[in-house]
Amino acid sequence: MGTLATCSVPLYRLQLVPGDPQSYLVDGKAEPMGRQQVEVVLRDGTVVRPDLPTSRYGPVLAAGRSEKYAYALADANAANLRAADEWLAMGRARNLTELRKAQDTHQGMAFVHTLATDTGGTAYFADASVVPNVSDALAALCAKPSPSPEVDSPVLDGSTTACLWGKVGDAVLRRSTLIIRSPRRAGSSATPPRCGRWPTRWTSSGPTASP
Repeated sequence: MGTLATCSVPLYRLQLVPGDPQSYLVDGKAEPMGRQQVEVVLRDGTVVRPDLPTSRYGPVLAAGRSEKYAYALADANAANLRAADEWLAMGRARNLTELRKAQDTHQGMAFVHTLATDTGGTAYFADASVVPNVSDALAALCAKPSPSPEVDSPVLDGSTTACLWGKVGDAVLRRSTLIIRSPRRAGSSATPPRCGRWPTRWTSSGPTASP
């Protein structure tokens, strides 16, 4: 079995409140940024504990920030604790059927495609990773410019709840698409697709409707 990296981490563009750069607008209402203290050990052993700004979507980045906008990282796997169970189940799989069952049961693959083969020579490819449930229509409606040419991540409009990730009730997480609906191939050859700017299928719990 092999794994391949995927594109799965979008950004949300926050529209800052004029005169209050520590708050942002959602549906016309101001929301204050939160603060999360982190501990960092420097090379000389010094420990620093900076407070990092957070939003309903995730941590707020320093990159790309201006007087009007800031950008937040919406990590689909921030609360994903199912990956270890899935890897253990895949490791115990004796054939491709059991491998697929492990993925369907746990839905915890964080950021990789799966490529496997059995003793009969059948190849199997699956995009069963956890990524946001963003349809083509939502992407077209909510896409915003990247804050920097160096940031090659999808950017969504964070000023409206209309751009929250979609919900699907039959997945492990509500804001997700069942991984069995994600691209899968099995046969004598299974060539993975190239990773584009917007994934073919997005999956995960996304930002909540309220902070």
